[in-house]
Amino acid sequence: MVKNYGIEQKDERLSENFRVNEFWCKCGSCEKAEIDERLVSYLQRIRNHFGKPLEISSGYRCPAHNAAVGGVKGSRHVSGKAADFIVRDVSPGEIAKYAETIGLNGIGLYDDFVHIDIRENRSFWFGHEQAYRSTFGGGLEETFDVELRYLRRGCRGDDVRSLQVWLCGCGYQIDRDGVFGPATESAVKQYQKNVGLVTDGVAGPATRKRMLGV
Repeated sequence: MVKNYGIEQKDERLSENFRVNEFWCKCGSCEKAEIDERLVSYLQRIRNHFGKPLEISSGYRCPAHNAAVGGVKGSRHVSGKAADFIVRDVSPGEIAKYAETIGLNGIGLYDDFVHIDIRENRSFWFGHEQAYRSTFGGGLEETFDVELRYLRRGCRGDDVRSLQVWLCGCGYQIDRDGVFGPATESAVKQYQKNVGLVTDGVAGPATRKRMLGV
């Protein structure tokens, strides 16, 4: 069931770990949220399973905000049935795998976050191109080999920014400017050292697959 929440209910608790304000539309003007109770239940299960903070980057979007951020027409964010999020210190790949096991039918795996939504028919995808996946339980390498490029000092772009966002979510203090500079290189080296990879500061397929939980 989808419920509507106004400004007076913004701090209302929805479950053990979630409040209305975490799903609040970020347009700055509509001052509302629509939230499907089933979505909250799934997010709480994911939160309980990993035992770490779950941070929602996008919950409800009013139609105007959805259009402003480039959301697809008919997005389930508009009806309060979708959320984009990370779980601190857990790779998006691991989150997507677990989300599949608890019966979610709508799952999108991105470099730096996971999307889940409430829908009847199964739809799994990878990346902003929404490349179809039959499962997140295995066989992810083929998709990543096509999508991932080597990121090293001097690189620029959205994939660098996604890498920086992911590193920041793991506690590394770097700018999210889309420029692979010395600070980003240092963070990549520290991550590689922590997980036992070659410490070269280059975010190639091996490093980025590890980040994604492949």
